[in-house]
Amino acid sequence: MSAVNNSSEDQLRAEIQELKRQLEEHKQKPAAAPSSGTFTVVLLVVLALAVAGYFLGYAPRLINVASGQALEVYGGSTSNGAKVDQWPYSSGANQQWSVVQVSAGVYNLKNVNSGEMLDVIGGNTANGTLMDQWPSSGGTNQQWKFQ
Repeated sequence: MSAVNNSSEDQLRAEIQELKRQLEEHKQKPAAAPSSGTFTVVLLVVLALAVAGYFLGYAPRLINVASGQALEVYGGSTSNGAKVDQWPYSSGANQQWSVVQVSAGVYNLKNVNSGEMLDVIGGNTANGTLMDQWPSSGGTNQQWKFQ
């Protein structure tokens, strides 16, 4: 884990606080059918938890707020292209993700078991695109940030 200067750390803490505020605001809205917006909120929470883990020096488990299940590489696979899904937490390394800073406010999520990155398949930008694990490519389809 590389050292992060205090201003970057402060910026990330501020981003996490903003995400918490947005989540609370979202919770107060009337319930509706799941949408891509719901997925976005959940993904932002997952990334906030991952960044928090980065500063604490451990690989956090990323738990979905709606299901209570962990983000994992299916079956503990170490193969390129193995699918990423959710499953009840079992403390497996395939359910642990380290946060790797790429640039200011931009991160890769690296699976502890395989060493591969959380990857949007084929760099596709369409709604509902699935994710898998893939070796680090430097592509933006493996980069995550808070907004």
